[in-house]
Amino acid sequence: MAKEKEHLNLAFIGHVDHGKSTLVGHLLLKAGYRFSSPKILHQKIRLHCSRLPRTQRLR
Repeated sequence: MAKEKEHLNLAFIGHVDHGKSTLVGHLLLKAGYRFSSPKILHQKIRLHCSRLPRTQRLR
């Protein structure tokens, strides 16, 4: 039986040239994307986002 992996599906919607890819890249960089474990990556993204001022958080 295959191992089940925890995953997170995200969709970033926005107009052309409004920084969607830049945002995702920045979140991955801040989360330390060099880690191979998706669980660690997810935890780091959540931690980083929780430290943002309420006005800058994604809704």
